[in-house]
Amino acid sequence: MSARAGLPEIDQSGQLFTPRSDMLSGGSEAARGIPLRGARNFLRPGETLQTVYETRFITYLARFLLNFDPAANSWWTKQGFVGTWDSSPDADDRALVENKFAEFAESVEVGLADYFVGPYGSYSSLSAARAGISAANPAPSLQPTERRGLFEKVIFGSERVSDQDDKASNTKAARQGILNLLTLLQARYTSLAAKRQLAILFSFIKSPQLQPSDQICGLLGEADNATISQITIEKSTLPYKEATSRISARLGGGYSLGTFPTVTVDSPPPLGDKFRPAIARPVMRVTSRVLQINVIDGGEGYSSPPQVSVLEGNMQRPCQAVAIINRRGNVDSVIVLDPGYGYGLSKEVPPKIMIDPPKKPRGNQNVGKDQTFRRARAYADLEYEIVGVDIVSGGSGYLSYEPPSVTISPPVQDPDWFIAVQELPELRMQPLAEKFLFKAKVTEMKYPDGNVAFSINNSRRRINVDGSMIRRIQRDPLEMLPSSVRPERLIKDREFKNSIYTIPLLDAIPQDVADVNPLYRAQDPIFGGIGVVPVTKGARTLTPSEYARLALSGGICTVFVRTILNPLELVKTKQQLKNDAELFTYAASQARNLNVDPPTIALEDKPFDDDAEMDRIAAGKQVAPTKTEKVGVLDILRGLVSLRGVSSLFQSADITFLSSLVFGTFGFGATELFRRSFAAVFSDQEAGAATLGNEVTLLLAATVATIITSAVASPFEVLRVRSMGLLEDKSLEAVFKDFLMDSGSEAVTAPDDELDWRKLKPRDFLPVWTAFNPILSREIPFVVTKFVAFDVISTSTVAFLNSQAGEGALPVQIGVGGVGLAVSAASGAIAGVAGAVISHPADLIITKVSAQSGKQSKEADESAKGDWRSAVKDMISQEGGIANLFVGLPARASFFFLVIGLQFFLYDYVKGIFQVSSDDLSLVLDVFYSVRAGLAAAN
Repeated sequence: MSARAGLPEIDQSGQLFTPRSDMLSGGSEAARGIPLRGARNFLRPGETLQTVYETRFITYLARFLLNFDPAANSWWTKQGFVGTWDSSPDADDRALVENKFAEFAESVEVGLADYFVGPYGSYSSLSAARAGISAANPAPSLQPTERRGLFEKVIFGSERVSDQDDKASNTKAARQGILNLLTLLQARYTSLAAKRQLAILFSFIKSPQLQPSDQICGLLGEADNATISQITIEKSTLPYKEATSRISARLGGGYSLGTFPTVTVDSPPPLGDKFRPAIARPVMRVTSRVLQINVIDGGEGYSSPPQVSVLEGNMQRPCQAVAIINRRGNVDSVIVLDPGYGYGLSKEVPPKIMIDPPKKPRGNQNVGKDQTFRRARAYADLEYEIVGVDIVSGGSGYLSYEPPSVTISPPVQDPDWFIAVQELPELRMQPLAEKFLFKAKVTEMKYPDGNVAFSINNSRRRINVDGSMIRRIQRDPLEMLPSSVRPERLIKDREFKNSIYTIPLLDAIPQDVADVNPLYRAQDPIFGGIGVVPVTKGARTLTPSEYARLALSGGICTVFVRTILNPLELVKTKQQLKNDAELFTYAASQARNLNVDPPTIALEDKPFDDDAEMDRIAAGKQVAPTKTEKVGVLDILRGLVSLRGVSSLFQSADITFLSSLVFGTFGFGATELFRRSFAAVFSDQEAGAATLGNEVTLLLAATVATIITSAVASPFEVLRVRSMGLLEDKSLEAVFKDFLMDSGSEAVTAPDDELDWRKLKPRDFLPVWTAFNPILSREIPFVVTKFVAFDVISTSTVAFLNSQAGEGALPVQIGVGGVGLAVSAASGAIAGVAGAVISHPADLIITKVSAQSGKQSKEADESAKGDWRSAVKDMISQEGGIANLFVGLPARASFFFLVIGLQFFLYDYVKGIFQVSSDDLSLVLDVFYSVRAGLAAAN
């Protein structure tokens, strides 16, 4: 088949509905924007859909999309849920809203599993997400595949996330999928409210290995967009004396005039050109200490270190320094032993440095001819300390309650006089705790409107998530946490070197409830449930080819099943007519000789020839059956085989083939046609599965289809029943000829006449519809009962199986997969028995009316010929009363137990072959298509 049923559809709200088979095997190309390379990996019932995203994340993401995505919000409105929900709705209405939300949440999870559990596909980057839909030659997307081969799968089973050895690789892939999702949502929804809600959403990812904490920080920074307005210097309060201290280099000092520090403020978390870091410069002050003495001319001729004098008259404590000379007689450097105190206080002018000249030799000491003597020269640098920070530019994009770090570059080196010990005598042997002595910190930030966003003097007011807020969220699927509820950095995970964000007030509330609603796969006590199935709808319109394949599927399964079960139908007909005396006499005799007591039907007097039976008794061949003699289904089957051969079990198989083909083709095909047509006329076409799956619509469609099918099949059914009532098998043409002759047609006047089709007139065909009313009275109760019983049994069974499945398992669905087909077959078998019981009296009437022929009519009242009312009255008037209307029920119940069970099983199976299965014709909401389409449109 070249055509494929159930193509993707975009509804009026802009949402994409993708064939379910695609959504459970990697997603649609329409949403990806690129083809999926390689064979699809289909999920099966019982398999985990995904293990990356938790229940709270999925349900909150569903709420986020319903609020911020125009297509999702429009779809929700079309369900009839306009605005927020009333505070005290009717219980049934509230359940409807909650269940619809749960289906939407499961659609979200299916989309996450398809597109965001790994770094593959056209969502691998923002540029790919933007270009993927409209790319001229998009690259194919590789779906993650199992690494186990066929042999390993047979021995060890399919590989799952928990079974894989390379967990680090899996974690990396999962984290990349999360980052891809965040990147897409962040680019698509740009309002401040959306940014704050996205930060809340991704804080629900609790794994430190997976949570994008840096990106959450960036989202909060974009939303707050705070600027720095004040930076304060803080110093330790260690006990020391300023005039004698030698630890000033650890208290913001240690700088010279030419080596002032650099103040660096951390960049804002958000990325982008519009977010810039703050710029600050230090405010410096002289400490009146001599930081260092720099030699500018080492002089010549020094044989011993000269004295170094620091000249200034207003100092409080003199500086002490010593010169160091080299072997060549030069002053190499000057070491400051004591920085002194009180220098340069007035004009910040450093003191003058005086180095004594070299001493010339006295007396007879030999001096070289080239020996020269020159005084060394040097200058002093005063020590400066940082006492404040001026804001040049406050920057932008900072979080209001997470001020950035401020770094001050340390001195190039410690001065000569620095001693890294405590200065008090009793603490002098203890080292300094350097990181606590001096630091700079942001003490105030402001919002763009000038209001204070953060102040060290005012504690941040935390919004309390109280009971009333939780109850409001539980009531309304559109309600979200207030934007003022902020995620906080709560845990520092040292192993993974990553802080995670959390909302402490919600951490005490578990993410899952113990007693989950049967309609939910999982349920968060605050944000709602995740349904066992996603938002699903039947294909809105089908092509003639698809309807033809549905009808052909029904015809094939019905012909196959009813043909192989033809013997049971034949036995039922003979039990109802009781016109085969030879067969019943033989079967009764065999049952008596075998000493069998089967469930059977009492024989009437008239099928037996009493005189002939007495002759057989006199001959000692068998005991004559009494009037209460009983024979069963197996006895009749054995009798047919013994008397007339195996082929007699398939008497009238040719007419059964035609009748079954009509019933199957028109029954299934017309039901599918009217089901969709009525749903389109009587309900919203965009309502999805809740509309097309409505039982009233289905039963109405089945009823109309049954009327049409009965009208078309009535001639074949009349001839089939008439043929089965004969003692010997006849062809279709022979049976039709006999029928015409009994009905008084002028085309056939004698049994030996050839049937001349050219002589037939339209009125000659009218008698074949004699049994239309009885057929209709049989088929409508049968069909309605069958569908109702099937729905109740199959739904209850699937609900039970899904309740026993593990969390996250793909739910069992009727007619899908091995388990689903088994449920379909078992439910259909029981539904077939229920339908057989309800419709059996009408079936018996059809048999009686259809089997009446010329000879039988002569023995009956002429006024009763072909009249089903007279047939009913006649049966009830006989011994047994109303119970006579259920003659042949065991055979018919057995027949339909097998027929309907096999029909439901084979119908679903054959539909899969013809690509018109429930998966092919069911469309699942593909929520991320509208997200990406909106992003592409915006760009």
